[in-house]
Amino acid sequence: MGEKIGWVAIDATIQEYDYVDAGHIKLGIGATFQPENMEILDYRIAGGDTTAEISGIPPEYENIIGPYTNVDNRNVLEVQYADGGIGVDIMGRIVLALNDPDEMGRRYAKLSADVYFSFPEDSNGLVNEMIIGERVYAMKNLNEEFVIDEETPDEFKAFMGPYVIMQIQKTFTVIWDQGRLAMLIPDIEEPRPLEKTDVEGRWIDPVDKKEYKLKKNDDGSVSGMDIYVTNVFPKGATAAWIIDKAIESEGLEAAEKKFRELWDNRALDLEYTEGDLNNLGYKYLGEEKIEEALMVFKLNVDAFPQSWNAYDSYAEALVKNGDTDEAILNYQKSIELNPDNEHAKEMLEELLSEKPE
Repeated sequence: MGEKIGWVAIDATIQEYDYVDAGHIKLGIGATFQPENMEILDYRIAGGDTTAEISGIPPEYENIIGPYTNVDNRNVLEVQYADGGIGVDIMGRIVLALNDPDEMGRRYAKLSADVYFSFPEDSNGLVNEMIIGERVYAMKNLNEEFVIDEETPDEFKAFMGPYVIMQIQKTFTVIWDQGRLAMLIPDIEEPRPLEKTDVEGRWIDPVDKKEYKLKKNDDGSVSGMDIYVTNVFPKGATAAWIIDKAIESEGLEAAEKKFRELWDNRALDLEYTEGDLNNLGYKYLGEEKIEEALMVFKLNVDAFPQSWNAYDSYAEALVKNGDTDEAILNYQKSIELNPDNEHAKEMLEELLSEKPE
């Protein structure tokens, strides 16, 4: 059975909206980074080994190029190399070209200063994750009369007071609390202490990892504050992403072979692969790509023979392909594994009633 996948709006072009199932990415403005030739690194399997073979990519990018996976929603963003720089492919819908890194290693999107990407290295100099920072709200300083704690250092007094997010009419208040800068956040009882980051004027809430960037005027006053959120994408691709790419570039037979090799070598994430394949199969069904859907669902059945849902989904694709007898067998197997599968029972009854005597 299929799962509903949420779609979120992104501001892909000025004053226009597009949609991607990217979890939490709201891009500031559209990108036109669409080179004719794109060199792409082979992939590392999420939760598995590295299989990268790099060719024609400058050494400074070798450790960055490749796919990165959102662990929560299983979406894959791919860092690609082209025209002497790198860009991030947002699931085939838009490619964001990135600027060179700043002093903090943050690569801001060339067409949106609201989004940055960073690629921290571990102790061995390897990149294992991509961090995406995004400005989600701009707060305005209300400049209201405010009683400032007498212990507040002079350098922080300009920060004190309420700030409002106009879109949602929520007020955040900066205070001095127990010898440190803190934030009063709507619907949260206790003040949240803020820790200074290495970036001038930017503070972080260590609890939810939101960053607050103060916007100073030339006279030292503060006009407002921006809220940034960050998401971490571990380096690697999902099984579904690998198969989808392989089908597109090499065909069904090659894609099936690639999956079986990876599966046999235990290079795939056992916890998520079943759901990833199931979602990919329904994606193909929705696009009327029946042959592709059948292959993916069959791979899932073979990989997870104790999954009632895998048989249920495969049977649904078989029905759509007119393979009634095979569909009946798979619905029966699904019910055997899960006697409470009412969907399979209803479909089985319907199919059996339609069979000639």
